[in-house]
Amino acid sequence: DIWANSPWLHLICKSATRDPLSREEKKFRRKFRLPYKTFEKLIDLCPNDPNFEGEPLFSYGHHDVCQNQAIPLELKVLMVLRVLGGGLSFLDASELSGISESECRRFFHQFNEVVCGQLKDRYIKALEGNIHE
Repeated sequence: DIWANSPWLHLICKSATRDPLSREEKKFRRKFRLPYKTFEKLIDLCPNDPNFEGEPLFSYGHHDVCQNQAIPLELKVLMVLRVLGGGLSFLDASELSGISESECRRFFHQFNEVVCGQLKDRYIKALEGNIHE
């Protein structure tokens, strides 16, 4: 399994990462700029949107068209969070995640289009009335 050695996936697989007071959760928050529980909610939203792959979480058994193991959705989302929160280039994100630079770029834009374009209406509400009064 080519993704089994990913330090990012190892971090989210640790049960201590789910504890908001643990060192692992603090490490997660520092690396990805949001609490682990928020990351879980984000992952739960992604497969329900038709613009995402809709594949099961940790889809290690699935393969792409070249019969390579599919990249887990969690790893792709972690990559997006590092680019957004850490200012990484796609090249740096590729080196840290093991995902190709072109796939980092493709998924980053797909993710942002869906989250910013479609899901924002569900979670971001405009102020009503005249704010200058």
